Amino acid sequence: MVDLQGIAVSAAVNLMSALVFLIAFAILRLQPINDRVYFPKWYFKGIRASPSHARRGTVNKFVNLDFRMYLRFLNWMPEALRMPEPELIEHAGLDSVAYIRIYLLGLKIFVPIAALTFAVLIPVNWTGKMLKRSLDLSFNDIDKLSISNIPNGSKRFWAHISVAYIVTFWTCYMLYKEYKIIMNKRLHFIASADRRPDQFTEAAERERVLSDPEAILPAAFVSFKSRWGAAVCAQTQQARNPTIWLTDWAAEPSDIYWDNLAIPYVELNIRWLLMAVALFFLIFFFMVPITFVQSLANIDGIEKVLPFLKHLIEKVPRTVGVSMPMKATFFITYIMVDGWAGVAAEVIRLVPLVMFHLKNTLLVKTAKDREQAMDPGFLDFAIYEPRIQLYFLLGLVYCAVTPILLPFIIVFFAFAYLVFRHQS
Repeated sequence: MVDLQGIAVSAAVNLMSALVFLIAFAILRLQPINDRVYFPKWYFKGIRASPSHARRGTVNKFVNLDFRMYLRFLNWMPEALRMPEPELIEHAGLDSVAYIRIYLLGLKIFVPIAALTFAVLIPVNWTGKMLKRSLDLSFNDIDKLSISNIPNGSKRFWAHISVAYIVTFWTCYMLYKEYKIIMNKRLHFIASADRRPDQFTEAAERERVLSDPEAILPAAFVSFKSRWGAAVCAQTQQARNPTIWLTDWAAEPSDIYWDNLAIPYVELNIRWLLMAVALFFLIFFFMVPITFVQSLANIDGIEKVLPFLKHLIEKVPRTVGVSMPMKATFFITYIMVDGWAGVAAEVIRLVPLVMFHLKNTLLVKTAKDREQAMDPGFLDFAIYEPRIQLYFLLGLVYCAVTPILLPFIIVFFAFAYLVFRHQS
C-alpha cells in the first residue's frame, strides 16, 4: 500500500518529468528550424516572416548558436503570464480566453478550500484514532488524514458537514462571479469587434426562385448598410404569405453548407417533421429502461425488485463509506501522471513538430506549401473539457473526505493554466 514516502517519491519523479518537458520545449522553441511550429499564428498574421533570432550562415538557419538566449530560455513562462487578457483575446480569440479561465477558476476555488480543510479537517481526521482500533483493515498515514479515521457516531463529523456546506456556497459564489466576468467580456468583445459581412447580411429565399428550374441556388444574401437594418429584416415578416419570403441571419461563409441551400421549403419542413417524430419515439421508448433503472436508484427500490440481494445490499454503503476515502492514493497517483507530467508534455506539441518537419522535407516546394504545412492547432474541447470536469469532481468530492488530495489538484490547475495560456 502506498504511504506518504511513496507519494513523495512519485511526486518528485513526476515533477522532474514535467520540468524536463518544459526545459525541452524552452530549448526547441529557440531553434530557427522549429520557429514555424511554435509560432505559426505570427506567420499567418504577418507579424513574422522568418525566425527573429536566425543569423546568416548555413548552421544558423537550423540551430540557434546565440548562447546568451539559452540563459533566458525560461522567459516564456513570465511572458505567458504577463500578457493582458485583452491582448490575449485579440491574439487567440474570446473562446480560448474563456477556456483558459476555467483553470484559473479551479485555482480560485480550490486554493481557499485547501487552506480551510488543512486548517480544520486534517487535525480532526489525524486525531480520530478509528483505524488503529480496526483489526481487519490495512491502512497507512494517508488514510489517517481521511474521514475513515473518525469513529462512527462521533461529533467530529460536524466539522466535515460544516466544511461541505462552506465548500458548496464558495463554489457557487465563484461560479456566479466567473459567469458574470465572462458575460461582460463577451458583450465587450461583440461591441468592440471589427465589422464582419455576416453582421450586415441576411439570407432570403424566394418562392419564385424555388420553382424556377434554371435557378442554381434558391437563396440570396442581402447586405445592409447598418446592423439595425439587418436586424429588422431578420426579425420581421416580409410578405402577407410567410412562405414567400423567409429571412434569417446569415452565417459566416465558412459555416455555410452550400448544398443545403438548394433544399425546397416544403422538403425542409418535411425533414423537420420526420426528425421531430423520430425524436418523440426515441424519447418515448427510452422511458421504459429509464423507469426500470430509476426503480433501482435507491436501496429500498433494489430490495423490492431484487429481494435476494438484501444481505449484500446492506453491506454496500458501509463498504463504500470506508473504502472510498482510502482510495485517494490511486487518484493522487493518477493526477501526478496525467495532470502534471501529461499537461507539461502538451507544450512540446510533439505531433505538430514531427508532422511539420516531415512535410517540410518531403512535400514543401513553395512558400505556399510551407504555410500549409504549419499547424497552429485547435482546442479539442471534447478531449480537454472532460479532464477538467474530472479534476473538479475529484476536488469537490474529496475535499471533505480526504483533503490531502487538494494540493495535487491545485498543482494541476497551475500547470495547465501556464501551459494553455502559452499555447493560445
